Parts: sequence; structure tokens; C-alpha cells
Amino acid sequence: MLAGDAEATRRYRAFLAAGGSKYPIDLLKDAGVDMTTREPLDLTMKKMNRIIDEMEVILNRMPATK
Repeated sequence: MLAGDAEATRRYRAFLAAGGSKYPIDLLKDAGVDMTTREPLDLTMKKMNRIIDEMEVILNRMPATK
């Protein structure tokens, strides 16, 4: 969706519109996220590692304080 995929955007909007009409795991599956597999967790961990790496670069650029 963040990349501009129209189908992903449609699924995300349908997910939001569904509210609490189904169990969360089923709503996510309809949106294209299968939480019964390792893929969502693996992708999340990769993203978090990239963010932490970026934070470390930014912090290393900052002057030391006492």
C-alpha cells in the first residue's frame, strides 16, 4: 500500500471498513496478511532492524554530551 499498489490500498480500506465483523486474524488474511505464517513477523523484524540501523547512524553523528 505504501508503494502505491492500488489493490493493496483497496484491501486495506476493506480491512478498515470491516471493523470488528470477523476475528482479527481473518480480517488480516482478507487484507493479504496471513498471520498463521512466519512471513509477517520476519518482514517486521527486518524493517525494525533497518530502523535501528538508521537510528544508530543518526546517533553517531550527534556530538557527545556530558
